[in-house]
Amino acid sequence: MTETLKILYVEDEPFLARVVNDYLKAEGYEVIFTNDGGKALVLYEQTKPHLCLFDIMLPNTDGITLAKEIRKRDVKTPIVLITAKGEGKDVVEGFDSGATEYIKKPFSLDELNARIKHQFKVYSTRGNNNDTTIDIEGLSFSFNKQQLKIGEACIDLSYKEAQILQILFERANDDVERDFIMQTVWHNDDYYTSRNLDVYIRKLRKYLEGHEALEILTLKGVGYRLVK
Repeated sequence: MTETLKILYVEDEPFLARVVNDYLKAEGYEVIFTNDGGKALVLYEQTKPHLCLFDIMLPNTDGITLAKEIRKRDVKTPIVLITAKGEGKDVVEGFDSGATEYIKKPFSLDELNARIKHQFKVYSTRGNNNDTTIDIEGLSFSFNKQQLKIGEACIDLSYKEAQILQILFERANDDVERDFIMQTVWHNDDYYTSRNLDVYIRKLRKYLEGHEALEILTLKGVGYRLVK
């Protein structure tokens, strides 16, 4: 028997909330809804949804804070943030908080459903809690814990940082195309995403400065290579 997919949906605009709620239910999802960000974490703990859909601007607790709190409890459940026009800076913060996708208002219901389906496809291994830890002399990297340890230093990574570092470690000493990283991590390769990737690579290089044997090389016109 196929499990009904549960979506925790938090939105405080009454009309949009009603339309999206009805649409998702018609598509076969079980929707757990609240219009109050302050109640979302309790609902998350009670229902263990398969996907979270949060507006950024919410009463009591905003969507970015919710994403951060959920990532402390769970590294695998996809989180989609709904952003208003002009909230571009919040998208960057949202990805740092652990969001896996975002959608801008106004959006079509078909677009929303397509993004949700893509999230379920990409993160369908949610139930697999086996952690993959990479150990190199003096360094330990855990994707599930989102931690990088170099010597005595322990660095807490954002979700996106952990994703990118995992890709580089999995293909260490091989060329990794920029487009591949962007499509894998952000699921698009537009200019905005490209600039985001530059920021994350700079952060990862800074973290790895403490390990003499590792370096992220830039391959002009291609992408990157983690050499060890």
